[in-house]
Amino acid sequence: MSIVDLPIFGPSHTNRSLRVGAQVTRNFYPELNELSGEPTSLMPFPGLKSFANVSPSSNRGMGIFGNELYTISGTTLYKVASDATVTSIGTIAGTDRCVLTDAGLELVITNGFTKP
Repeated sequence: MSIVDLPIFGPSHTNRSLRVGAQVTRNFYPELNELSGEPTSLMPFPGLKSFANVSPSSNRGMGIFGNELYTISGTTLYKVASDATVTSIGTIAGTDRCVLTDAGLELVITNGFTKP
């Protein structure tokens, strides 16, 4: 029987009883030591940094069109520019999730989309 090195590390511990341990590590990856190839630390994934402030209402969907981000928060459609400038550009009725799709020359927004 051979021994297999299993490099498990990090501050995660779950147990049936929350009193024993309720820690869960999410959205981190192990960074390797360049000399040994062994994990040395947990690093956050890129992209988990706040970029722009949009209305605190519930997010109903996002999509990219013409190198700009479009998002629906509450009933308001916003455009988020690459410099983090947020502009309200219209309203979308309802409270259901929306799908925003780049259709070439137009941004198509489907309201009330549900998976089959």
